[in-house]
Amino acid sequence: MGDSTTEEASVQEPRFDDATRKLLEQKFVAKYQAADKSVSDDGAERSADEFVECLQGFARAWPAWSSQKRRREQVEALANALDAVADAAFRMDDPALGYALYKGLLGMVGGPQFSADDRGFVESLAGYESIFTAYRIQHEHRADIERFCLGVRSAIKQLPGMDKRYCTEFQAAKFIEDYLARRGIGVTTSDTGLAGSAFMATMALAGLDVQRAGYWIKLARDDGDSWGSFMKRLQDRADAEAMQNKVAE
Repeated sequence: MGDSTTEEASVQEPRFDDATRKLLEQKFVAKYQAADKSVSDDGAERSADEFVECLQGFARAWPAWSSQKRRREQVEALANALDAVADAAFRMDDPALGYALYKGLLGMVGGPQFSADDRGFVESLAGYESIFTAYRIQHEHRADIERFCLGVRSAIKQLPGMDKRYCTEFQAAKFIEDYLARRGIGVTTSDTGLAGSAFMATMALAGLDVQRAGYWIKLARDDGDSWGSFMKRLQDRADAEAMQNKVAE
């Protein structure tokens, strides 16, 4: 017999198989770098990974996979982890905590979304400044951190139920359209395009029998709240103002 814990986790937290994930990430990277030549390989790959993780999140949130009990258990796991982190930080000596925080921040600001100024600020925390920072966290902000941890824990019993209206084929398609369009990636209604492949993979992971992606992708793309519609309104406004200026001349 298999490990019941492992089997339970695999049901509660579905994930794309390696082949599906690789295909989606490869399609995303190719389309993103074609749309924006300035995007580095690392930046495109990070965005692709984020995109795929969000798609998996949609699948996990579907009623077929999710339950209020499970959601509360996940919040409790987060609260327990935060308590453990806080306890560990309060037990450490200042130099060790300061250096650990400094290295953690240094790793974080290495991402492309952070500027040279951000990295410069973190680098300025090296040495004694990191020790002073750790001391302030442990002695001046201990109560703040404890209140934050208690606040998170209070969410276990107070967690609002999931509004299943937002866990629909349309909402999944809207997320896909928004994520891609914001990065300048064209959104087509083909089942084999990036948007269509992402939608079909998400539906399959959620256990839903959806035959075609095109209908939902088109519905999301043509929605008045879509990113593409927003950009079109901006362009139409700019064109109208340019025409008025030309007439005025």
